[in-house]
Amino acid sequence: MHAEFGEQGEGRVPGKSDRFGAYPARGARSRPVPVTGRTYAPRGGASIVELARTVILARIDSLLVAEALAAALMVSESTLRRVVHAETGLRLSVFMLNLRLDQAHAWLSSDKELRSQQQITLALGLHSAQAFSRAYREKFGESIVETRRRAISQISEI
Repeated sequence: MHAEFGEQGEGRVPGKSDRFGAYPARGARSRPVPVTGRTYAPRGGASIVELARTVILARIDSLLVAEALAAALMVSESTLRRVVHAETGLRLSVFMLNLRLDQAHAWLSSDKELRSQQQITLALGLHSAQAFSRAYREKFGESIVETRRRAISQISEI
């Protein structure tokens, strides 16, 4: 018989604890609460979301999937999804797309950007120029062409 279990091997002994927290009372359905009270800032104070942002931007040209991002951050995919949602209010896929769209906006707002829409789509690791264009318009309220024209006109006015 294990020391963790009651006399008849049913459930955990109330009051005992392990690395996940205190065991729930027998018959309780709640999940254990972490004893450490650890927040998700495991690496030098940077949160998982900040680290995810850094990894996504470093690999902006590849279609980084959630599983690969979680592996790069050394957390489970479910933890990554949960923490991103808790800190940003966004699903992980939307968070990742927003970072790509923000990068596209920065590129297009520069008068030095000469790549076509298709080239920018590929540079962002996306597959569909049409889906990219639709998402861009939805987020920024203007088309890619309008952003580019505005950037060029602001430079020519100076």
